[in-house]
Amino acid sequence: MIGLQAEAILGDAQRIMIDTNALKVAREGLPEIAGRVSSRLSIRGDTVTIHRAALDVLGSSMVSSGAYSGGKATVKSSGNIVVATFKKLFKLEKSGDGEIKVDGTVEYAKDNVTLDLSLAGNFYLETLMELLEVDERLEGMVAFKGRSMAP
Repeated sequence: MIGLQAEAILGDAQRIMIDTNALKVAREGLPEIAGRVSSRLSIRGDTVTIHRAALDVLGSSMVSSGAYSGGKATVKSSGNIVVATFKKLFKLEKSGDGEIKVDGTVEYAKDNVTLDLSLAGNFYLETLMELLEVDERLEGMVAFKGRSMAP
């Protein structure tokens, strides 16, 4: 499938579906970004429910679901970010592979944001040093696993 496929069902509970395999974003001075977007959501009263929102760009992917109602939102996401995506976006040239996996929940209520994320991955220090434009020579693979919670 190439192009855009969309469906909207109207009534007491509106349902919206959008799929595209040919999403391209081009901006002067930046590399072209190509990928796929897919979403399924419904609206009933003042509640918006995201049944599934998926984004696949340059080999990295993110899938989310959640709801918004009465000024409060909860989003659960799971993603896999490959280092090659960063290398293309930031025009990095040094070799080095890796990936970062993210899984967790973000909640928003008025001015209060709560995070509960699990992170794990690995990457080469050479790629990080190039991204940060550090000239000192650091080499090797770094692996990490942790959790980020706030507040």
